[in-house]
This record gives sequence, structure tokens and C-alpha cells, in this order.
Amino acid sequence: MIRFRTVPDVRWPLIFDSFGAEMPEDFLLSPHGSAASGIIIAEGKQIAAATVTEEGDSVMIRLMHDPSLSVREKRRLVYWISERSIKMKHPAKVLMDTDIAPAVMNGCGFYAKGRIMQKIIEKWRYMVPDAVFDPEGYIVDQGKMEALPFGWFDTRAKGCGWIAAYNLLRMMGHEIPMQNCAEELQKHAFLGDVMGQDLPRLVLWLRRKGLPVHLSRPSNAVCARLIPETCGILLYTHARGGHYVTYRGIHNGKAVFYNGVYGRCEHTEEAAAYLKNRVLFPFATVIYVKEEL
Repeated sequence: MIRFRTVPDVRWPLIFDSFGAEMPEDFLLSPHGSAASGIIIAEGKQIAAATVTEEGDSVMIRLMHDPSLSVREKRRLVYWISERSIKMKHPAKVLMDTDIAPAVMNGCGFYAKGRIMQKIIEKWRYMVPDAVFDPEGYIVDQGKMEALPFGWFDTRAKGCGWIAAYNLLRMMGHEIPMQNCAEELQKHAFLGDVMGQDLPRLVLWLRRKGLPVHLSRPSNAVCARLIPETCGILLYTHARGGHYVTYRGIHNGKAVFYNGVYGRCEHTEEAAAYLKNRVLFPFATVIYVKEEL
């Protein structure tokens, strides 16, 4: 879990010393609106220092991170502080002044604007409640997404396929707008998506997006072995029909599941238990990536 803790200004020089960097002169300045300053802690470890400032219809984030963080950890940090700012202020844009590499920022949906990285918040983001998204911006509640269209239906009814694809692309550092994801996959829908998302076409689409995905054979036992060691999308049948769920393996037989139980954030469970409790037939399949990029 990642959390934000405000600290007195006197702490900032010590924080930057711990990162082996100098504190920028403007780091604590807040010329417009209100600002929050604090440290970001993950699993008991200080991983970043940040200020968040309102600037018109935008939020400006100044972020200094621990350089020892992995690419995956940097991505999670960017997602977390961005989503926190979006939910608090509902800005049109998120601006970020950070020393995180541009390639990582690009994979999180940010693009350079001078020396600042910028992310324009898409229209679809504010057409659904904030509760649809978890603290890192992953979609976890399809049940509240009736405002977003998909095929002849809406996303609440038939959107689990594009949601799973969107979440996986974000997880792998290939984020695209939700609307683009849904509309591109809708082109491959069968009979207006009456039958749900087509599995082979979803695999091919993810590969075209740059993900080195593999497809398992249909078997709950195979899925239970693969899920804790990979990241991907689980397809299974439950009492209401087929369902796609994004997962991130965390070893020890467990994984974090996204949109498996509507509205549940940080849903961590043993893969075998998830399959036993929710899968109607023993023919579940995973689209998986062997390593989180």
C-alpha cells in the first residue's frame, strides 16, 4: 500500500539528502491555489517527496523519487500520485515536474511539454464515478460504468474485455485512453458484442500494442500455476456468463485481481482459491506476460 504523509518544511532538506539530490529552489512554492507537501511511503519505506499545487484547471505535481526504485515501482508511484490528485481536484490536466525518465512517464500516459510532463485527462474519466478506480487508477468496478458505451450495449453489461485490456496495458507501461481501448476492441466485437469479447482477437490486439503475451491452454490447474508468477488477463465462466479479469502475480501462490469483485481495491487472493470460489467450469484461460515490463 502507498500512502501520503504531510511533513513540516524543516524535514525537506533531510529528505532530499537521503535521495542524494539537491532540493530545487521552487519545490515548496505554491503561487496559485492551495498546495500540499509531504512524503510518500510504501511498505514502510519512504520512496518519494512531493508537492501538489492547483494551477487553474490543472494540478502541478513536483516529485522527487528514490533512485533505487525499479521501473515497476516508479510506474506505480506515478499512477498513485496522479490518481490521488485526479480524485481530489478533478483537473483537466495533470502536470508533473519529476526526475523520472521520460520513457517511464510516456508509458503512464504523460508527454513532454517543455521540461514538464503533461497528461490530459480524457472525457470518459469524468463520465463515471471516482469509485470505479482504485488508488492507482486501475478500473475495479465495472458495475458503475453504464455511462460508457460498448457495442450495442454499455460497459457495465459487456465491457469486461476492454477493461481487462486497458488495465493490463497500464500495468505493462503501455497506457492508452480508455475510449481508444474500448473503441478499437469494439471493431472486433461479434454481433455488437452480444457474445462478449473474442479471445483470439484480443490476444492479437494486445500483441499489436507491443505486449509479448502468451495464451495458456484451457485448464484451471494451469491457470493456478501461472497466475502467481505472471501478469495478465484471466478468462473464466461464472454463473452470469464469461468474465475477463486483470491480475498481477505476487508469488507465494497469490495475485492481485482487478474487477474480479466489483469495487474491491487491492484484492489479493490465492490464485487457486479465486478459481475454486468463482469459476463455474474447469476451463479457465489466461493471457499472460512472463515479466512485468
